[in-house]
Amino acid sequence: MEDLEKMKISKASELVSNSKLPSLPEAFFELKTAINSNTTDRKRVSNILMRDPVMCARTLNLAKSAYFMSDRGIETIDDAVQTIGTDALTSIAMAVYVVDVFSKVDSEFVNMKLFWKQSIRMGIAARTIARFCPLKQKHNYDHYYIAAMLSRIGKLVLYIESPDIADDIIKLAHEEHVPKFIIEERLLGYTHADLSHELLKLWGLSPSIYESIPKYIYPDNVLEEYKETAYITHAAYYLQFAWFHNDEGLYIEIPSKPNEIAYNYLGVETMDLIACTALIDAEFEFLCKCLNLN
Repeated sequence: MEDLEKMKISKASELVSNSKLPSLPEAFFELKTAINSNTTDRKRVSNILMRDPVMCARTLNLAKSAYFMSDRGIETIDDAVQTIGTDALTSIAMAVYVVDVFSKVDSEFVNMKLFWKQSIRMGIAARTIARFCPLKQKHNYDHYYIAAMLSRIGKLVLYIESPDIADDIIKLAHEEHVPKFIIEERLLGYTHADLSHELLKLWGLSPSIYESIPKYIYPDNVLEEYKETAYITHAAYYLQFAWFHNDEGLYIEIPSKPNEIAYNYLGVETMDLIACTALIDAEFEFLCKCLNLN
């Protein structure tokens, strides 16, 4: 219990800043900056990718896949970037780099393949939901993908820093049939979302992403300028949660439902969740295959 008392005393920010957590590679930020510039230079994007053999190979393989159904020959990385498009490339790069960064987490305490499947599905769900909404903020759709995909990354901070406590949280949540964030708050005084916020801030991601994350489970509590992203992330959380528990017959109370959020804040008069789920399923299967998560 000494570790638990230490983590209770520590704030989420202190736990993250004092830990030996990995960082995202500079190549990701360089790629993201190149893609998000007002005059995206495809050649510059291609040159960045060519300096990273793993990402370069992934991009070429993706462009040649049936998912993009290109009728043109893919011979160079420039051809691949043109086929995939820069928006999709941001999401793919984030998935590849983050999965690699946390590749050494002890699998005894967490099923990493399942964790990434849940995270990626949540990211895809957020981007899909954003397309249904008359967005108030000027973000591209991949902004919502990144925010949602990384909103749960604080769970890995717990697994790395104190796997025994993380394991206790999982067991108690299962025994009590409540979401794990309720047990986290009870035991630690903060949740994985707070740890996610601190890690993404440390990594140097945009405040528009990390400031929406600490309260994505309760988006009413987020500052107005970050609230839209928090609501979309919350809706994606619900859809991912429902997908994950679909075969278990579990009923666990969670704060709200995506249609309620849509009516109350996002301004969507109707959200066809069946169509939304079909869109999510298609991209989810594709990305899981690309990242060897099937």
